[in-house]
Amino acid sequence: MKITHRDWPIAIGSAKTSHTSCIGPGNQRGAALAVGLVLLLAMTIIGISALNTTSLEERMAGNTQEMNRAFQIAETGLSTAFDNPESFDLVQTQSAIVTSGTMHSTVSFDTTFNQFTKPQRGSNYSAINFSSAHFETESTGMTDAGATVNLSQGAYQITPSLN
Repeated sequence: MKITHRDWPIAIGSAKTSHTSCIGPGNQRGAALAVGLVLLLAMTIIGISALNTTSLEERMAGNTQEMNRAFQIAETGLSTAFDNPESFDLVQTQSAIVTSGTMHSTVSFDTTFNQFTKPQRGSNYSAINFSSAHFETESTGMTDAGATVNLSQGAYQITPSLN
């Protein structure tokens, strides 16, 4: 004959019952595994986000560097134009293209005559005997990465009056 828990006598009165839970491998339901996987997923998402941010910042720094190079190259074009006295021709526009082999860059500049005006007051040049010839120089610096900067600078030159 088999005895089941229903056949046990029921104690009535002051008997205290205690309930203890047994924690063992058979009672775990995988909560630690689920929490661990959620944390791993969160850390993976944070890591991928950090990689994307780093990649974007690297591209931004590279673009800034290339724009700075193009600016310096355009400045070199302006300096080249102002160092060359033949750049300031009253009759025709002067142009030049310079390629640098070490920096893989190109600069082009155009100097155009705009107009004659009287010399500035206080310049010690007579408005009767002298004129100011105004020029506009435009320089374009280009890098091999495709960055382009355009600079424009005006200048004037005191010339004998053409009257």
